[in-house]
Amino acid sequence: MDKENKCCYLEILHHFVNTYSTIIYFDVKTDELKEFPKPYSVSAYQLFHLTSLKGCVGLYGGLYGDITFGLDVWIIEQGGWTQLMKINNNYSYFCDRSISNIVLLGCTRNGEILFQIGRNLERLVMYDPRQHEFVQIVCIYEDSKHDSISEDSKHDIISIVQRVSIFLLKPN
Repeated sequence: MDKENKCCYLEILHHFVNTYSTIIYFDVKTDELKEFPKPYSVSAYQLFHLTSLKGCVGLYGGLYGDITFGLDVWIIEQGGWTQLMKINNNYSYFCDRSISNIVLLGCTRNGEILFQIGRNLERLVMYDPRQHEFVQIVCIYEDSKHDSISEDSKHDIISIVQRVSIFLLKPN
């Protein structure tokens, strides 16, 4: 670490991590790369993406390449990892989708989770964990092969963005 310029340089990476479910972080106190413990039930065959939820580090994902079994969402709180939800495979929105086609964008104050999904990430979907269902689906690209943006969809997008951005901008 270059303390004078307040930045760090990585000249050579001697060890490569050959797993999808390892979280690596740089500890500025010790100038070392370290492995962060993952949730107990995450195996080496699962692919998760890091995110931020409710002001905490979060993970979402599932089995690498195919999440038709469901999508898990975790956050790390004071005592460790807590599974927020498991979205079952009953929803056609996630069927035959790779985790690379799903982005968790945030959550509202009442706990609804906003995802961007699709091969071209062309849809916004809002999931309500209390009802265990998707409550709003909106196509966001006019050139999507499956849907087009209607005037109603434009209003839905504004509504979703307002609900999520309020939480993201004012997390307290």
